[in-house]
Amino acid sequence: MVLTGGRELGDRLAQLPNVSQVVSAADVSFESVDRSSDFAETAQLSDGPTSNIDTVGAPALWAEGTTGKGSLVGVIDTGAQYDHPALLDGYSGNRSGKIEHDHAWWDPTGECARPCDPNGHGTHVTGLAVGGDGPAGALPDIGVAPRSVVTPKPQAR
Repeated sequence: MVLTGGRELGDRLAQLPNVSQVVSAADVSFESVDRSSDFAETAQLSDGPTSNIDTVGAPALWAEGTTGKGSLVGVIDTGAQYDHPALLDGYSGNRSGKIEHDHAWWDPTGECARPCDPNGHGTHVTGLAVGGDGPAGALPDIGVAPRSVVTPKPQAR
């Protein structure tokens, strides 16, 4: 969770029984990733759901007609590549094909003028949450909250 507030707010939050840690955004850093790897070119996509989909019980929910349609998903990670094919259609800044980055995103690096993910991890995690592309094929409901709206930050900018 990202909140704007001073040390006093942080100290009060840290006293709550369900809070394990409070850190200043200035203390958050991400390891750089070696982008010279050709992993993306050699990675193999499966033809359908992988075992983790069964493990979380998703097929039973889908059989009941439960999807994430209409949900808003916020992911706080290393950022998100908003124009990734699995994310673009559900990006909350995509208004009928007109992209506006005027709300609902966070740049953890402080270096991006629009949603970005210099690490790649946040895009991966967001894709796991919402699905919408790739190996799903005829199974468009792959993801924790498939067909939901994606916002890389859960509060307005």
